[in-house]
Formats: sequence, C-alpha cells, structure tokens
Amino acid sequence: MSHSLSIEFLQLSQGTAKVRCLAPQAEMILTMTLKRLPSLRKIILHGALSKTQLVVPCQSGKMCLRVHRRWSPPSIISEDFLAWTSCLICEQSSLYSAQRNPNKVTSMTVNDLEQFMGILLTMSIMKLPQTRMYWSERFRIGQVADTMTRDRWEELKQSLHFNDNQEEPDKDDPERDRLYKVRLLLDHLVAKCHELPKSQKLCVDEQLVPFKGRSSLKQYLPNKPKKWGYKLFLLCDECGLMYNFEVYTGKILPQPGFPDIGASGNIVFRMASVVPRDLNYILYFDNWFCSVDLQVVLKKVGISSVGTVREARLRGCKLPSDKELKREGRGSYVEMETTFEGVSLRAVKWFDNRHVALLSSFASASPEQPVKRFDKKTRTTVNVPRPAIVAVYNESMGGVDLMDMLMALYRIQLRSKKWYRRLFFHLLDVVVVNCWLLHRRDATAADVPRKEQMTLLSFKADIACALRQQGKVATPSRRRPFAPSRVENELQAKKRRGPAALVPSKEIRLDTVDHLPTFSQKKGRCKYPKCTGITRVMCRKCNVHLCFTPGKECLQKFHTDP
Repeated sequence: MSHSLSIEFLQLSQGTAKVRCLAPQAEMILTMTLKRLPSLRKIILHGALSKTQLVVPCQSGKMCLRVHRRWSPPSIISEDFLAWTSCLICEQSSLYSAQRNPNKVTSMTVNDLEQFMGILLTMSIMKLPQTRMYWSERFRIGQVADTMTRDRWEELKQSLHFNDNQEEPDKDDPERDRLYKVRLLLDHLVAKCHELPKSQKLCVDEQLVPFKGRSSLKQYLPNKPKKWGYKLFLLCDECGLMYNFEVYTGKILPQPGFPDIGASGNIVFRMASVVPRDLNYILYFDNWFCSVDLQVVLKKVGISSVGTVREARLRGCKLPSDKELKREGRGSYVEMETTFEGVSLRAVKWFDNRHVALLSSFASASPEQPVKRFDKKTRTTVNVPRPAIVAVYNESMGGVDLMDMLMALYRIQLRSKKWYRRLFFHLLDVVVVNCWLLHRRDATAADVPRKEQMTLLSFKADIACALRQQGKVATPSRRRPFAPSRVENELQAKKRRGPAALVPSKEIRLDTVDHLPTFSQKKGRCKYPKCTGITRVMCRKCNVHLCFTPGKECLQKFHTDP
C-alpha cells in the first residue's frame, strides 16, 4: 500500500547518527572537564548520561557540565519557591485584609505564612475529614495544633491573597487577564521551571486540578478520575519533572511569528518554546495534540516528535481499516511515508487488542520486536510483533501522568470557595513534587543507591516540619559550599549507633529562633556530638536533651556549630 508519504533514508540515518554521536562527544568533554575540577572526580558519570542528565546541550551547541548541589528539602523549596513569593503573599494578603475590613486588619508575616504552608503540607500527609478536627479534643494532631491556634489559622486562610484587587481589569473587558489574581505566582513559578536543565525526551499532556466550586475557568473532562476542575497543560520529562505549564482559560493563540496550527497544536508549540532548538530534543504527545502541521513546524525548528494521531488528521493518507488489520491477525501493522514541506514523516497503524495510529518525524516501524501477550483462545502466552515506533512512544510518554500520580499521593485537599486559593494549593503541591524529583535526580547523579534516597513522603514531611518550626537565620553561613558539616556528620554517625530521639533538621537547628532551655522530668543523653553527659535540660523547640552547666555549654554549641 504505497502512497506519496515517503521519508528519505539518508536524512533519517544522519539524524540517528547525530543522536548517537552525542554520547561519545559528551563523554570526551566531560573527561576533560573532570580533569580540571579535581574535587568532582569522585562523581561517576560515564555510562549514565541519560539517567543523570548532568551533561546537557547548551544554546551554543556545545556540551556543558551542570552539577547541582544536593540541598536538604527545606533549602531546595526555599530557593525555588519561598525566596520571592513569601514577601509578595504577605504584602498582598495584608492589603486584601485591610481593603475588606479596615477596622479589623489581619497582618501576615513571613513566619506566619511559612507556618501556614507547613500546616497545609502536614494536613496533606495526615488527613482528617474536617479541618477543625486537627484542633479538636478527640482527634487533636499536635503537629498542627501546637504550631498555630485554630482561629489564627482561619484568619490567615480567609485573608490569603496574591494580587491587588484595585488593579484588577474590568470584568467586561474581553481582553482581560482571567488569571489576574494568581498571575504573579504563575509567572514566577514558570520562570523558575524554565531555568531547569532539560532532559532530551519531553512530553506534553493535560492535567486537571480538582475543583467543583463556582468558576468560569472550570472544565469538565469525562475521561479523568476527577472530572471537574481547572485544566493545565504541562511539559515534563519521562521522570515527571515539570519544565513549563499553562492554565487553560478558553483561548489558545498561536506563538508570535509562527503559523496558526489549531488550538491543540498551538499549545504544544508554546510549551516547546523553552526547548533549545537543533539539539536533538524529542517531544511526545497524544492524539488530541498530534497533527501533520504540528510535526512539520516542530521539525523545522529542530525538534523531533512522535505521537498517536487521529486518522482523520492524516490528510491524503488512507490507512487500512480496522477489520482489514484484524483479519491479518494480532500484531499486524502498516507503515506509510511522505515528505511534506521538506520534512520526512512516517505513519504507522498497528493492531493489538485495538488499533492505534502513530505519526513521527524521526521514528519508524523497524526494527519490530516481539512482545508477550495472553491469548484468550489458547489460554497461553504468545509473542506478538510490535513496531519500534510503539516502543519509543510508550517508553517516554507518561511523564505528565507520573506527575499526576505523585501529586495524588499526598494532595492538599483543603476546600475553598475561592478559585485562586485552590490553584495556590495545587502550585504548592507541584513545587514539592518538582523539588523532590530534582533532589532524587541529584542523588542518582552522585551514585546514591535508590534505597538510601528520600521518599516523597519523607521529603514532604521534612519540608512541613521545617516550615512549621523554622525562623529566620540570623547570620548566613560563610563556609565553602562543598565543605562537610562537622556537626551534621557526627549526628548521622550517632544515629547509626542505635535508636534515639529525633534530631531536628539543620535548618531548624541553626535558625536562632526560640531555642530556649527547659527542664524535663526524666534525664536524657546529651545530643551534642562527642558529649556523653546525662542532663535534665532540653531545648524547648528542638525537644532534645543538651547539657547547660557552667562547665558544659552544649546547648549553645548545638545551635551555632554547623
């Protein structure tokens, strides 16, 4: 079944050779770089280029070494989200409270906001049906109730705001920004995501923020587990790490300077605007986005793509019907080729349990590989031929779905009638999951075994604990970035010797806020390293025993030594 659809094998082979040449070139440049940086020689990078992503192509076309410092959970979220947004939210929330009721203004400080977000994250881990139950006598949760009173929590929640209402554009203006109330937060988070070094394989898909309140932005997606909410478009890698996103507001305009290729194609091209050009990046998407025009435009700017496609969008390409493929048996497929506006494309239709059609500007059906399937007639496992393009698509398409799954594990489910607060809770969840994926990627790059890496639950719990307790550091540390922490190393060694009381994180221990001595009824072993004394004195905030006598000042050293 030949058609005018045909790819030049020479061009495809050159493209494949380019991709394969990246790894040896990167290894050679990386070896030269490591010789110049003796402190990084211990980091083993050879043979794990696709997993570590430490070697990435730069805008100039050369290979660059990017090594990320392994931050603790509180530090990484502070760098990515809290550094700028905290002051903005506090300012706008206090302003909104004054505008709403000048006689009773709820002022919000940065510490109040951090405690509020820490409680939100704690509630996402320790779920109760109603918010007030966290402070109730029967179901009291100390991690929440001891941080803030219930009335103060309610005041902060009601005054939570992100932009000035007096500057909001007129609702009758058809060109107004429908996301004005959260625009500053969205722009800041999108800019932070753009700064991340990108993986080679990226996917675009939609995400739903569950919400059933009143909002003109609310969408109904019948195929989603949660059918009502806000629709977002995400650009993620195969591990779920997000690099770009956009909230759907009902209108998808084309990228300036490029042709209009329909709403589904325009959003993909806008998501891919942050992807470097002509550096062998690959984009994956499903049949709602995929079209011939989209793949042609992407290929012209140097981005390869593959996706499932609706047969009605393959203009001039008549693929065999489902009955014809089914008659030929399970695993049968047909491949057709074309060159459209100088871009080579291949369309493949494969029949397994059901038919599926795929379109790609770089992948093809060969070489086919057998996959195991269960045959209901013979009740045995049989080998079914599978085109290579199907394996390529399945391998890297699920990044956005993986992000959805990780967020659903410990989602902030606080109900609110204000639509913009629901989006804020969702963005906070996105930041935590993104930071955890960065943390895990850096740990993998440093050859930390997967069993020793922090789980998402532990990561989120550490952030929640730090936000609930952490104050502002009086004097930032001036030591070298890669210098080992003496006290931290001693504490870790002490933990390995046996079960002991929980030690607070480094950020809480050194924040110089509210570390006051108190006396306990029982004696306990001093937690300062190299001290074996037994004392009744405890730090009220850290809740650990520390010597505090004229001869021993472990309490002071514990909260000052790094």
